[in-house]
Amino acid sequence: ATTTHTVGTSIQATAKFTVPFNETGVSLTTSYSFANTNTNTNSKEITHNVPSQDILVPANTTVEVIAYLKKVNVKGNVKLVGQVSGSEWGEIPSYLAFPRDGYKFSLSDTVNKSDLNEDGTININGKGNYSAVMGDELIVKVRNLNTNNVQEYVIPVDKKEKSNDSNIVKYRSLSIKAPG
Repeated sequence: ATTTHTVGTSIQATAKFTVPFNETGVSLTTSYSFANTNTNTNSKEITHNVPSQDILVPANTTVEVIAYLKKVNVKGNVKLVGQVSGSEWGEIPSYLAFPRDGYKFSLSDTVNKSDLNEDGTININGKGNYSAVMGDELIVKVRNLNTNNVQEYVIPVDKKEKSNDSNIVKYRSLSIKAPG
């Protein structure tokens, strides 16, 4: 005789982690759900406030100024550790003279008692990955059109002017000299 039984398990857990980027104050926050394997894509709009930059240009010189936000591609793996609790329900089909019964028991009934945490949960391990493309450095290039010399500046984030809004990055004003 063959005995078949059905077990239904319902466990849900989520996790989050944050990856900070350079000095911009921007961070990537990623969340995971252990209940599914779907890929989720999120985007966040960041405003970069850049004050006017003073550029000292020698007499009889023409310069070209190019400013851009340098983008970086970030990807990696993350080890996920969580705690799970829950219950399981199943059904044992009836055979011959045996009555059909269902059963329900908690997760803590199914594991070795030495594996349980004090609160009745068990630890689970998982892994995930993340990727992002974001701007992390503001670059200003000044090119002397008479000599074709180029000077590049990285405009630093103004750490004194932190915005209360995490979607705004503020930069400092520099004194920039055109190349000779």
